[in-house]
Amino acid sequence: WELPDLGVAGYFLDIAGTQPDTISGIINENFVYLYLKKKADNQEIAGLAPMYALYKDGELDFFVNSRKDYQNYGIEVKAGRAVGKTADRMLTDGKIQYLYLLKGDTFGGMEGKKRTVPVYLMGRISFEG
Repeated sequence: WELPDLGVAGYFLDIAGTQPDTISGIINENFVYLYLKKKADNQEIAGLAPMYALYKDGELDFFVNSRKDYQNYGIEVKAGRAVGKTADRMLTDGKIQYLYLLKGDTFGGMEGKKRTVPVYLMGRISFEG
């Protein structure tokens, strides 16, 4: 679900007894969703709202088709240092051309077409190759 005020979302999740690591994951995914929603509203990415993808036995948090370079981008949001296996498989199999790993505990980095970015820098990500 989407709450534009992430502080309120965190508060309600906390009083509902949600585990802190789960709260962090939900807040991070909603943070990314809100930025992608703005890009969809501005017609920078395809679709009316951010999309996710199912592939083989897994799920990709967000699937983005850029309206600037018409490439497919995968976005995997992780609160810690976990790696998205489905996202890696989709990149290897050519289903996405670029992969952004947005993490809460990273300084960032690049490895080929895989880019690791701190989640708080989501607003600086562009979908232009």
